[in-house]
Amino acid sequence: MSVAQTAGGTGIEATGGAREIIGAGVVAGIIGGMLMAMIMMVATAAGGMGLLAPLRLIAATFYGKDAMAGGGPLLVGLMVHMMNSMVFGVIFAWIAGSRRAALPALMAGVAFGIAIWAVTTFGGLPMLNPMMRERVAMMPVAWFIAHMAFGMGVGSAPGLRRRFAAS
Repeated sequence: MSVAQTAGGTGIEATGGAREIIGAGVVAGIIGGMLMAMIMMVATAAGGMGLLAPLRLIAATFYGKDAMAGGGPLLVGLMVHMMNSMVFGVIFAWIAGSRRAALPALMAGVAFGIAIWAVTTFGGLPMLNPMMRERVAMMPVAWFIAHMAFGMGVGSAPGLRRRFAAS
């Protein structure tokens, strides 16, 4: 949200409504989340853990080792991943603004993805989901690239904000 002088010059008014920030952020988060999921699903399948291992590992936050069997954890893992992706997409859309050009927005998105990688890898996972932390340690390059791809997806938020503002 940017701030502009009012016509009388006596105060400020907010420009860029919540609708465009939330709408663009949710869409950008979904794009980034899907890119990340695809990379991690291919990496876990190639590593012999199975195509759906990322969803099960996310669900291990709540289920522990029981997440590795049954269908319920798959749905929980998918919901948690996509909700987190959308929330981070909205945060990025708010931070990045709508005036950023495509390449700077993409680079800012990648930096945002790397920041999420660092906080998640070294802070969140060891505390909240040690099982997933052990598994991503087996594929650090894919884990890092997946977060960069997430950042590339959320990097579309400024352009999406302009489209939401125009509609």
